[in-house]
Parts: sequence; structure tokens; C-alpha cells
Amino acid sequence: AGYIGCEQAAPILLKIMAEQEGLGGGYYTGIATIHERKLYYRKVIGDVSTLMSETDAKELPGTIGIIHSRTKSGGNVEWGHPFVDEYERMAYIANGSGGYFEEERDKNSVAQSLFDAGHIFRSRTPGPTGKYPLLSDGTSLHVSEVMCHLIESFIPECGGPVEAMHKAFITFPSELVGLMVHIDIPDCIVASRINQPLLIGRDDKATYLATTAMA
Repeated sequence: AGYIGCEQAAPILLKIMAEQEGLGGGYYTGIATIHERKLYYRKVIGDVSTLMSETDAKELPGTIGIIHSRTKSGGNVEWGHPFVDEYERMAYIANGSGGYFEEERDKNSVAQSLFDAGHIFRSRTPGPTGKYPLLSDGTSLHVSEVMCHLIESFIPECGGPVEAMHKAFITFPSELVGLMVHIDIPDCIVASRINQPLLIGRDDKATYLATTAMA
């Protein structure tokens, strides 16, 4: 889910996520906001209540942000969303799966090329993990962290985060919806989706984004 408005984003995002985490979340939960061109983020193994009790997530500054909760995937807390680039300039969350594209793309080679280029992956875990990308050294990565770094890698050549996310979704498609915030566009949430729901609601004070109508 995402929020852009004139109120502090974190408490609103936490309330939004509490409404929908029972549909497929609650094992990992995380949030990211931007304030004065600085990225703030927190994530835990646990649900929204765990995020609030174990971190200062509710106090994060900023009137724009994104939040995510998901099921277990086999890794530690770094397998929770949001994923951030190594310079902590952007945060990315996604909901969905490889779907139709699971056998149509080479996720291992995309991950390996980024790793060989020097990208540092916080989700790197010994041994294979389900269908997640596997590096040549036998470690696995969360596929959404791969997408996060792929977007980052495209920014210089594309001219900005919006264009970079567009190219990343074309280059490395999945059936998912992704949301991204970046300090270079601190008043925007960038959204991309392929065959997954994204609902957008607006009033005179704010814009809300979520994957369910309940939220």
C-alpha cells in the first residue's frame, strides 16, 4: 500500500496494512517513508502489531510512504519488504509472483549480472530457497531485491526513477504490482503492474494506493 498526502504517512499506512494483511501477509512486515529528501524504513519478522511494538515505525517522518506485509519465504528479516538500494536512496515493494513469466525469463542471470557489477544484496542466503534467484556461489536472493537493484542500475541511463522502473518491468517482467519511492522524486510514488490489482483512491487531501478494496 502507499500514501501521499498532507498528514504523517506512517500511522495511516499502518492502519491500511492492518486491514489487508490477513489476506496473505503477517509473516514479514515493513514500511518506508521519505522526509526532507531522506529515506526512512523499518521491517520485522512479524505482523503490523509486531512492527509497531518492536520499532519506531509509527513515528517515521514524512507525508509519503509505502508499506508491505507478506507470507513466509524462507529467509531472515532481510527477506521482508521494503527492499532498498545500497545507497538507501530508494525503497521498493511488490506483490505477486513470476506467474506466466516464471519460465520465460532467466532470473539467475539477471541476479548474477548485478552481483558481478558490485551490487550488494542484503537478502543473500546460503543455499537455494524455493524458486528464488540463485547465484553461482550457491547463495539465493529475494527476487524483489533483484528488481530493486535492477531499477537502480537503470536510473543513470534512463534519466530518472520513473523511466528506470518502466524499463526494469519490461526487461524482467513478473505478474505483480510494484511500488517505489525515491529521494530524487520525494513527492511521488512510482507504480507498475502486470496482471495484479492496484486500487487508487483520492480525496481533497491525499492519494491512497492498495492491493485490496478493504484497505
